Amino acid sequence: MYAGITNNWLNPALLASSPFRWDFNVAMVHVNVDNNYLYLYQANLYSLKVDNGATPIIIDNDWDLTHDKFSKFMVENRDNNNWKKSVYASVIAEGPSLMFNIKKWTFTLEDAVRVEASADGIHKTIAKFLYEGITAKDFQDIFITIPKFRANAMAWSEAGFSVAREIKINKGICIKGGITLKRLIGYAGVYAILNKNAQIQPSRDSNIYFENVDAKYGYAFMDTKNINKDNFDSPQGYGKSMDLGITIEKKTLQNKYQCPNFCNKKLQLQYSWKLGFSLLDIGYINFNRDAKSFLIDDKSCEWFKISSTKANDVNAIDSLISEHFNKNPFPTTVSTKFTMALPWAASVQYDYNIGYNVYVNATWVQRIPHFGMPGVDRTNSIAITPRFDSENFGFAVPFVFDQYVLPRIGVAIRLDNSVIIGTDKLGAFIGNRLSGVDIYFALKFNVLKKCRKKKTMPSFLPDLNFMKQYKKN
Repeated sequence: MYAGITNNWLNPALLASSPFRWDFNVAMVHVNVDNNYLYLYQANLYSLKVDNGATPIIIDNDWDLTHDKFSKFMVENRDNNNWKKSVYASVIAEGPSLMFNIKKWTFTLEDAVRVEASADGIHKTIAKFLYEGITAKDFQDIFITIPKFRANAMAWSEAGFSVAREIKINKGICIKGGITLKRLIGYAGVYAILNKNAQIQPSRDSNIYFENVDAKYGYAFMDTKNINKDNFDSPQGYGKSMDLGITIEKKTLQNKYQCPNFCNKKLQLQYSWKLGFSLLDIGYINFNRDAKSFLIDDKSCEWFKISSTKANDVNAIDSLISEHFNKNPFPTTVSTKFTMALPWAASVQYDYNIGYNVYVNATWVQRIPHFGMPGVDRTNSIAITPRFDSENFGFAVPFVFDQYVLPRIGVAIRLDNSVIIGTDKLGAFIGNRLSGVDIYFALKFNVLKKCRKKKTMPSFLPDLNFMKQYKKN
């Protein structure tokens, strides 16, 4: 309830239920990086900080007591399951942003910078191959199938405008809607997509035979060798996006404990339950400056001594790929522009008011596929979050199932509606298997809405209800 402008990241319709007259976000940062394959054993962020680099980190397949390589920190992999491997990274920094109310309307003006990356659909055999290297014994002189996969990354800024309000109320059911429109500025975009299954055959002498590779890749980022004052702040592309949401609230309270004070009743801020639906990040960025895209059209090749191959820059990589797959050291650019999609998603939220300022929230976020189009993929998740929410203090304990299968627990604290700090991955700070990190922080200032006080009669006037009853008698 007291999230204010921060609600806009999940459902813009939630803005219409905010108890704030205005909410000014000074700064908000959310960092989330995780994968479901590699982890650092017997380690967390605190233990790494205390160790301060004194202990070497050993990869498990290199561990050898006879060579004095024992370490309390060891990189290990998850080979004991059949899940496809994935890597997700997200950094969001929201700058000064404002939410305010004008009668029944709620508006926001906001800006943010985002960096998102995803690698999805990596088969566990390929993940192990990338982890252990070409000389691993399990892969010698056999054909390995590479299922199709996606890898995408983008960096951009966004300036947005939101509007939300109550649409209809009838018999205790209140419907509210909201929309956010954003203008995007793209600073970097990279993608690599394998369109269909391919095969590779490594050999003992560091050669790899590639068969039936049907892939495309592209990139757009500033040429760091030619940076000058004229192009330092120049973007690589522009785009647009939209968030759309609706909420349905049951306003009829079942008991007095669900609304502990008179003011909330008059403002209609309390509810018995709330159900929300939203579409998030429905948009794209057109990269058309310093942009290149390439195609490998169902090609096969043998790459000799691939482990000793070196490239000084991205252009050298393009030449190497073209030389091996197209038999030409001068790569042919398919296009000097391309479009990348944002991390499209659909979300459902349900919030239940138990009473005594205690609530339980369930949130489901499901990525919307890009159907072969380049674009960052969103992490799927289900979260169940009990919380205590009062006017000046909030405490929540989210139980999150990342990618629907990896359970984790978090904690979040809100102090005086000004400071919010939390994590959805508490194990990164106190656990012993570090596979990523999640942390968020917000600093804001706001003013709560005020309710109209009941009009009372002056004490010198007679009680009209008493007079009516007296006349009847």
